[in-house]
Order: sequence, then structure tokens, then C-alpha cells
Amino acid sequence: MSITVLGPTDTPVSFAERKPHFQLVGNTPDETTLGVAIFTETSGHMPRIATLYSKTNTIGGNVKPDDGDPVGEGIHAYVADGVDLDHCVVTQRSYVEDPTPAAGAIGGRSTWFTSTVAGALTPRFGLNNKGTVFITDDEKPTSSDVDMGLVIDQKTEDGKILALKSTGDVTHGMTTRAETSTYGFAGKNYVGEGGVMFIGLTEGAEGFQVGSMATNDDTSKTTTARGGVHINAQKKTGTSSGAISNDANLAIFRNYTSVVVGVKGDGKIFWPNTSTTYKGVLYPGTDDKLYFEDSGGNVKEIAFV
Repeated sequence: MSITVLGPTDTPVSFAERKPHFQLVGNTPDETTLGVAIFTETSGHMPRIATLYSKTNTIGGNVKPDDGDPVGEGIHAYVADGVDLDHCVVTQRSYVEDPTPAAGAIGGRSTWFTSTVAGALTPRFGLNNKGTVFITDDEKPTSSDVDMGLVIDQKTEDGKILALKSTGDVTHGMTTRAETSTYGFAGKNYVGEGGVMFIGLTEGAEGFQVGSMATNDDTSKTTTARGGVHINAQKKTGTSSGAISNDANLAIFRNYTSVVVGVKGDGKIFWPNTSTTYKGVLYPGTDDKLYFEDSGGNVKEIAFV
């Protein structure tokens, strides 16, 4: 084992794209493990490895960085790649994220990178100064949708964006849809259009459950009624959204690829017959009576005996 501390005029071994002036070299983990330890009974005292960035060439100078400045890099994992010793496969970088850095109050962000199989060091996920976690290949991603939460930017990828697994417990066997231990996944509903799709997979008879737990009841039967489960369909209006039309399909129920029943925007219930015809439509009239319209357009009042 050798520990070499080199001065500015010495010639160190070149690796990690630098010529490190502190090198811990050996052939075993014991010979190349760097440890920092503290032994104390004082709460809050802990060992740490710290870095400092000041935007000046003056040693000891105190000059604030600017918004977006990279101010630190975490542990790099370099490997020998047959060309040199400068190939990084994983690293973390820290940046200032603050449009107006103030004295004693500067925001920051952190981004993790991994190397692709082609060797390109690419951003993978990060944490901004608001507490939002980003999963994306942008080095400094932003989002006006989330202040503290999770943002996943899939870019042009069309596969699943989320998979829930239970290896060793779930083996549903539908492997053309997902891995056999995947019991749920999410993704785009339509490629190129958007929408979100949630799919549950099970070995049993119940693959997906939508439920709620409320502390109050709403027993009203008006246009402002509330329920334990709320389904709300809307349509684009300018840059926002509003109500769908009365004849638009509010909700449909499908058996694999075929719709078996649907609900219109005004509450009418319809039953399809083929891809171009329907069996009938059930709806309440303005006279508070219930009517049924068959596929020929004939309307009959529903009589209750």
C-alpha cells in the first residue's frame, strides 16, 4: 500500500481526467479504503467531507457564484477502458439554482449522471432547490407543474414510464404485456397523443381497484353532488379545459377491444352493436320520465310496474 501526497511541481499518475495530488494506491480493498470517523457523545456532531466553491482566483476570497454555475462534483466512478484511465461511468454534480443569489442565502440543485453503453456521460435524475425530483436526461431540468414532488420526462420514449414489481410473490405469466412479477404499470395511452394508462396485472380475478376512504357523506342528487369516487371528463378550451359536449362520450367500458357500454356527456347510457351501429340509448326526458331509443331511432317510455 502507498499513500502519495504530491506537490504542485511533482508529476503524479494521470487518471480521472486529472493528475490528483492525493493518491491512495493499492491492490486490495483494505489498501484502498479511505475512511473518516468520529467518536463523540455530542448530538449533531458527525464526520463529513466538504467542498467549497468561490468565484475568484484569490485563495480565501469570498465571491458569490452565479445562477447555473457548477460548484461541485461528488464521488466519480472511473474505469479503465482500454484507451486511458479517464472513463467516468457515474458521477454527481452540484449547481447554483438561484436567479438572484443573495448574501448568506443561495439555492442549489444536484444532478446524477451515468454513462451510456456508447460512453456518453448523461444526466439521469436530480433534485432542485424546491425539493422536486427529476428523472430526465436534462442536466438542469425545470417544471412549472410541480413545486415539490416528482417529474419524469420520458422525452420521445414510448415504453412504460413506471412499473411496480413483486419478485418472488407475483407470477401472472402475461409476459408479452409485462414481466411476470410486474403487477402494475403506467405509460402513455396513445403514442404521439398522450393520455395516461394504468394497468394492473394479477394471478387472480381482480386486477385493478379504484377506491376511496372519506370521513363524510354527500347525499345530494344535484349537478354539484360529490361522491366517494369522482370521474371528471373535460375538453380543451383555449389553453385551459372545460365541459365536453352533451353528445360526446364521457366514459366508456370496453371488453378488451370492444366497447360494451358508454355514457354520454349529458348522462345518456348507450349500448353499441357493431363498430358503426348501436343497440339502444337510455336517458331521462325533460318531463322527468325515462326513455329508451332503439337502433332505428324509435323512442319508447320505460314503464315501471
